[in-house]
Amino acid sequence: MYENHMALVGTVGSEPEHHVSDQGKSHMNFRFVSTERKMDRATGEWVDGNSNWFTVKAFGRLAQNTTLSLHKGDRIIVLGRLQLREWKTDERRGVAIELLADAIGHDYNWGVGTLTRPNRTQASVEPGAALDAAPRDELALDQAPRDELADAAAPLVGGWPDVEPPAEPVAQPPAGADVQPARAS
Repeated sequence: MYENHMALVGTVGSEPEHHVSDQGKSHMNFRFVSTERKMDRATGEWVDGNSNWFTVKAFGRLAQNTTLSLHKGDRIIVLGRLQLREWKTDERRGVAIELLADAIGHDYNWGVGTLTRPNRTQASVEPGAALDAAPRDELALDQAPRDELADAAAPLVGGWPDVEPPAEPVAQPPAGADVQPARAS
């Protein structure tokens, strides 16, 4: 069997939705948009091209960690297997494009961060527990003091010497904006 593995860079389009199956298995999904950037030769400026929307799905520990880490509007990179699933209702039919994630991470062209390992004895999701019901700030995570993170990021504020900045980034939706997929008519 052939699988389509791909890496996509884009923006989280909805808050991750975490679920626990009747068997106690974690799984989650969120909407994700990847928009190509093009140079407009007439104006010499970067413009948005086509946007492609996907549903990203993750399972197990990746589902738990992603739910704790990502928010709508975050710029991320997703590595996974492409899956096309046909669907049909009484009025419409279509194809859902899903990405079954093997790895998910923040895109550090847009900021700095650090990997924080959860204290699994306190922050693990118990079978049948609803992770999405627990406030993220109250989960027991081993975190570095914010002062140390700010000190580590301080040299990056001016950028790296002798390194060109990345091409103009895709505009992110404003905070609180309702990001919805484009609908075909």
